[in-house]
Amino acid sequence: MELRKPKMQYVLISDLWLITLVGALFFDLALYSPFTSRQDLSLLVIILTFLLNAVCMVLTLKIANEFRKNCNPREIISIIIRLIKNHPVLIIIAIYAVIKLCFLYCILRWDGAFYFSQLLKCVQYFDFSWSSFINNFNWFGHPSMGYAILMSLGQFIDWGNHYILNLENLILALLAIGSFYKILIFFYKDNRIENTILTALFAFNPLFFGVSLTFSIDFPLLVFWTASIYALLYKRMTLFVFLATILVFSKEPGVLLYLLFVLVYLFFKYINQLVYNNNNAPGERIGDNSIKQFICLFLPVMFFSIYLFFTGGLLWGDGSVQWSGSEFNSFGFDYWLMKERFGQMFILNFSWIQTLLVVLYIIKSFLWPAGVGLSVINPNSERNAMLKAFVITYLSFVIFNLLYITHTNPRYVLPSVFFLLIFSYHALLSIFQSKKIRIVILSVLLILSFLQTFKTIDPLSKAFFGTTTIGKQQLLNIGPGDGLTYNAEYLVIDKLLDKFNLAINITEDTKIILSEVDWFTHFNGAGPYTSVYIDRTTLKRTLKKDNAFQPETFCVWDINESNKPANAYYIYMFWVGDKELELNHLLRYYRIMETKIVEYHGYYFEIYGLKDENK
Repeated sequence: MELRKPKMQYVLISDLWLITLVGALFFDLALYSPFTSRQDLSLLVIILTFLLNAVCMVLTLKIANEFRKNCNPREIISIIIRLIKNHPVLIIIAIYAVIKLCFLYCILRWDGAFYFSQLLKCVQYFDFSWSSFINNFNWFGHPSMGYAILMSLGQFIDWGNHYILNLENLILALLAIGSFYKILIFFYKDNRIENTILTALFAFNPLFFGVSLTFSIDFPLLVFWTASIYALLYKRMTLFVFLATILVFSKEPGVLLYLLFVLVYLFFKYINQLVYNNNNAPGERIGDNSIKQFICLFLPVMFFSIYLFFTGGLLWGDGSVQWSGSEFNSFGFDYWLMKERFGQMFILNFSWIQTLLVVLYIIKSFLWPAGVGLSVINPNSERNAMLKAFVITYLSFVIFNLLYITHTNPRYVLPSVFFLLIFSYHALLSIFQSKKIRIVILSVLLILSFLQTFKTIDPLSKAFFGTTTIGKQQLLNIGPGDGLTYNAEYLVIDKLLDKFNLAINITEDTKIILSEVDWFTHFNGAGPYTSVYIDRTTLKRTLKKDNAFQPETFCVWDINESNKPANAYYIYMFWVGDKELELNHLLRYYRIMETKIVEYHGYYFEIYGLKDENK
């Protein structure tokens, strides 16, 4: 049986089904969840839930009927084999999924733990009123309710289950990977092998992989940016509006990316139409900007404008969009931060190789302007307009990140992964005409990127950012806590902390002294923000209260004669502390009774058993 391209009507039905399914799941799971309040449930909510389920059911039947007409169940296996043969990227996606499934255990920490606490809060306090939705699904002053809706689904089922959350993030990562591949096919459809390698580079980009294993509202920016561009390129405008709306309702940079892209994209489409509309140049012509496309492009902006109107324009949490010169969470010049941001975008995780390709392309365009430019793309095509819009959007994104003074978390520049891969490959096409050379270069870069995902090996990144050590292994010294999420190597902390619990046979009476009060998220939470527990049976850290306990923790600098516990364990947290200073402080009150090394594949923590020197 030949695989037939889906009809546009079938594609539209599929897109509508997906949208109504998400809406129906949200209300169904919230209604049946034991963790939400239904005390003030309105008739309007009940009617809306019924309608969503009814429409979803009708669309499901239509899709099933279409599938039955076009697909013989006996030929499903042969169809799958043919799909894999024609699209080897499916193998890459499968490998990625299998590897990521091995990391479902990951406990959320640092900002990820803070965001997870907000997710639990929005589920717990949701009572189906508009006010409870707006107040609880937008986290820390950010317009995050689009992403929050998706992530709340699993917590409605099992509140506090981080395995479900990690699985949801895996599904979103697969959406981004598949969308990226389809974008490459749109631009470079004849380069299937290279497109597959590029997709693998995207999937196993260390920053993308590392951030996908924690929980933040920066991760969906890359996911829904990539998915939105895919939907736009393939004219799936209903799906595009849905995905772009989630993008703008993830975090403020999503609004900036989207709005700027739309304006620049429409501008270049219009210019291309004026220049080429009456010419018979070969390639893909751009037709008139349809009213439908224009409306679809600006619907997410309209939704966000309505949100701003009803919320009074509150954005950026405790920050501002004003120019202050040097104040935190505002615009200004901070040269140290600009250096760090530059490195995160253009040097980190072997991205300096991609940057080098782009620089060589720019140099070549100046020396031999007739031979480069956008010559690999027809000048009167939509691809040309899209690439130009990418360039302007990314330059603006770079400027924004260089000038906005905030923390140096690498996840803030995550969308750079998308742009730099597109631009560096475009440069590669212009610099090297030989397909074999391009495949070799991309393959080498893939090997380096894959290795860097799980172990820090990039020498230039080490030189630029400096290093810190965890046992015998070196990690980049980008910043405390979330600065370590530049790849997946930080996950070894989970292994070490669980081994620590077993090594000391931790109980609820155990006293633990840590380097910094903000990072108590590893054991018992940080005030109202997080709740980490120890499972009584396995002694592993968990986010669920059942059959679990919390030890008592202290900040090393809070220890004094009046509050010191008689016996305690001190753990040096390499990402925030200074072991020599901390031990000197503790030795004023304690004797070291024992020293333990908790080790995992060359990574280790030094554990000090302390006893009050007066007892």
